[in-house]
Amino acid sequence: MPAGVFLLVLGVGLAVIRVVGGVHFIKDVVAGALMAILIGVICFWFFCGVFGLIMLPF
Repeated sequence: MPAGVFLLVLGVGLAVIRVVGGVHFIKDVVAGALMAILIGVICFWFFCGVFGLIMLPF
């Protein structure tokens, strides 16, 4: 199983546990996920598109 799939499942599970446990509201978790996705896309574009760096497959 690729590490990315494992980390995605782990992150979603942690988000669900924190909402069910009453630590966060659903809007907090969704906003955090959207911010993380946006920052990830920007960093991927910046480092791979601008600098031409190759992302390693692991």
